Amino acid sequence: MLLIAACGDDKQGGKQEQSDNKDPVLTTEDDELEHEIDEPFLFPFGLNLDDFTATGYREGCAGDCCSGIRVLQKGNYSLFLDTLDCWEYGYTEKYLLYRGDELIASHEKSFDMGEYEDDLVWRYRTERTIDFENEKVFIRQDTVKNSEKKWMNKPFYSAIYSSGDRVEIERFMRDPRERLSFDEESAINLNRFGDEGALRPVLLYHSLSAHEIDIEVMEAYALQGVTDKKSRGIPEDAVFAYSTWYAGGGDLLYGIINDGVLQVYQAWEEEATLEISPYELILEVDPDLELEAPDHYIVFDPAKGKNKLMMAFNDEDQALHVKYQGQARHIELRKVSDKLEGKKIITVYQELIHGIPNGTYTHTHDGNWDYVTYKGKNGKEVKFTINHELSVLNDGDGYRERPLF
Repeated sequence: MLLIAACGDDKQGGKQEQSDNKDPVLTTEDDELEHEIDEPFLFPFGLNLDDFTATGYREGCAGDCCSGIRVLQKGNYSLFLDTLDCWEYGYTEKYLLYRGDELIASHEKSFDMGEYEDDLVWRYRTERTIDFENEKVFIRQDTVKNSEKKWMNKPFYSAIYSSGDRVEIERFMRDPRERLSFDEESAINLNRFGDEGALRPVLLYHSLSAHEIDIEVMEAYALQGVTDKKSRGIPEDAVFAYSTWYAGGGDLLYGIINDGVLQVYQAWEEEATLEISPYELILEVDPDLELEAPDHYIVFDPAKGKNKLMMAFNDEDQALHVKYQGQARHIELRKVSDKLEGKKIITVYQELIHGIPNGTYTHTHDGNWDYVTYKGKNGKEVKFTINHELSVLNDGDGYRERPLF
């Protein structure tokens, strides 16, 4: 796992170096960091990682690169461990220490593509540490053969601090609680490909963990932007709005951001009357989930209480995530086990909150009936039963293909 490496051995297989410098310490009286200002301030910044609690975890790949992020918390301090692995093209580890919302230290290691010489690949290694409170920067660099395993042993030299160091790092490394949500920058646009005059896939572009991801929304003709949102019944805060006109009418699409989740709505506009059907939620993209599009959904009623539960499945009937009525965010699921008991299929899923294991969901499929039991860490259980009216298609052939809420 990428982020395990970030906490222990580095990518090249060597252990994290122990500096001969005086280690900073976290005092018990004022909860402030004390450290020598003329020495490199290296990860783990004099802190004991065993004292921290993991509050966020995410990894994903796109193209040649895989990225990972881990969030650790203790009181007012947050440690962000970020990796970007582009295989032979380069590798970066970045560690950031925040006190509240203030970035106070950064430690970065990078291993970049170098040059070819006599059938050997030479690569550039750079390590930089920044003490933002005291405006101190230390750097060391070298060039090594591609087969080099251990991290460099060269001494650090001081460099000139500039305000741009903070700007560059904070732009690169936004708070992961923001990176695991959509915003106007990450919900970039809708676009389409294909021959003119033919149906083509409509793709949603967005950025997640420094990668651009494509998600197919639907197929449509002649996609064009909507400027008059009000007359089309589209919220003014929609991050995009498009129509897909062709003979007889066309689809209307818009997206809004609800608590960090991008929700895409669709309606039909009749050409002759300009009447618009009610908008229907057709897609939700929650960056806190793995990006596998659901094939179908089952809605469950609670044994007690009012809030329904919706479980999303892929085309192999494996649950991907759940969502409670009245909440915007989804809860990611990871399959733990499954078994047969007569005609019953019983599958247990681990609940992941920002990637961190929590309780479990047990899904039981028994003929025409489906049941879910949630068990929290405290051992308490909540039971749910399928709502056939909201889950099964009108013709009785399969489950609903779009989310209910």
